[in-house]
Amino acid sequence: MRRTAPQGSAKQLERPNGAHQTATYGAAPLHQFGASPFSSELVRGGCRIEYTRRFIVLRQRRPVQVTRFYTTSDGGSAFDRVDIPLGDEAVDAWGNGLRLGPPFSSPAVRVFTAPAGAFQDWHNAPRRQLCVVLEGVWEVGTTDGQKRRWAPGEMFLPDDVDGTGHTSEVIEGPVRILFVPLPEGFDLARWREA
Repeated sequence: MRRTAPQGSAKQLERPNGAHQTATYGAAPLHQFGASPFSSELVRGGCRIEYTRRFIVLRQRRPVQVTRFYTTSDGGSAFDRVDIPLGDEAVDAWGNGLRLGPPFSSPAVRVFTAPAGAFQDWHNAPRRQLCVVLEGVWEVGTTDGQKRRWAPGEMFLPDDVDGTGHTSEVIEGPVRILFVPLPEGFDLARWREA
């Protein structure tokens, strides 16, 4: 009995050399569940990838999940989640199946750094931007009393450009964050519809 992905579509991608390949990248091979000896399935990050003699089959389009904090109707702030879909498919020069999110132009990408223990009292985001933590641990508090933390490799989206705003603190530092401002008037529904 073969395991299948819970959702998404399959796409077959021909390998240039037509050879059988098995790569695990820390994933769990599923041949012990009855997969064909001529293929190997593995599960990594919620996606199923099947390697056969000539094709790579990708299953499930799991979005990138980004925590957003925004201005509430009463002028406070709160957290929610935005999913960036990975709906565009491509094949690289080596035959690997890739998924990409919708592109956008950023007006001024920057790197930010703050020392260990730095605290910023209530303030607004200077602009709507995707933030990627490169080093350290960053914490944000909202007016509803919640706090969230991000470590290296994690993303968040400040979207509280008015109202009371949020607090920020370096929990483990120094912290380095990549700021990727969204274009003026960028509509988050664009991601929800993709």
